[in-house]
Amino acid sequence: MFRLPRSTVSLLALTALATGLLAGCGDDGDPTPGAAADGVGNASSCAVADLTGSYLYEIHGDLQVAEGFVPYLEVGLLVADGEGGVTRTGTNSVDLTEASEDVTFTVAENCVGEFTFADGSAYRVSMSPGGQELTFFAAGSDSAQAYLDGSADRVTSDTAAACDDEVLSGTYQYRARGVFGGQPHVEHGFEVYDGTGAVENVYLVAGQDERTSQTGTFSFQDGCHAVVEYDSGQTLDQYVAPDGSEFYWIQTAGFDAPGFFGGHEHRVSTAVDTALTAD
Repeated sequence: MFRLPRSTVSLLALTALATGLLAGCGDDGDPTPGAAADGVGNASSCAVADLTGSYLYEIHGDLQVAEGFVPYLEVGLLVADGEGGVTRTGTNSVDLTEASEDVTFTVAENCVGEFTFADGSAYRVSMSPGGQELTFFAAGSDSAQAYLDGSADRVTSDTAAACDDEVLSGTYQYRARGVFGGQPHVEHGFEVYDGTGAVENVYLVAGQDERTSQTGTFSFQDGCHAVVEYDSGQTLDQYVAPDGSEFYWIQTAGFDAPGFFGGHEHRVSTAVDTALTAD
């Protein structure tokens, strides 16, 4: 998250990428302490202790490389200890593999703060009073990441949350977009997770009339990071709220053409036997 990937980036290999604007739908996470019925608390200032728990995050924008700018997407989880320590685990569209790092967080009473990394680079943070939501972008105009920005939402106040296959159960609705072979790809659909490692996916692609379906398997690798493998050969990294209510994902393998693809899903029903996946 927030960091220029360590791998050597080729512009040619990335020109097929397009920015994925992943609009989250639904939020079944823990509300801000003292929150009203709509989830908004009565806090009026910020402190380091407010950033505590587990947060789903996404980053998108344009990453500067030697040859120019390339679109970039990253999704993952932040775990904050309430004392300024943050651990990030995520997958980005350049490296396409999970990575983790420790980050230091500071914030003033006016809710403007920073994430600081081991190499001294930083991200400016705007935090909602109570610490439920964050937005952030790179500090300084000369950063290679100056045109990246992101957001994070707390999904639980638990700093040691873990997931197993049972939490992914029910019917999920999603929207996703990306680029394959230089052509935009927009997709909406449903997935049914059975809570025991199987998933069924049906979806519509913009510009096509017929729905497509596929099946696959999923398993949690560590914490709330899951890997999904479909019979089509596609593989996804997913970062899941501990209650299974929502998750972000990014494709990591099985591309028919150079590009990237990612989306957001939220549970819309607990049903696992549904007409939504019927032909």
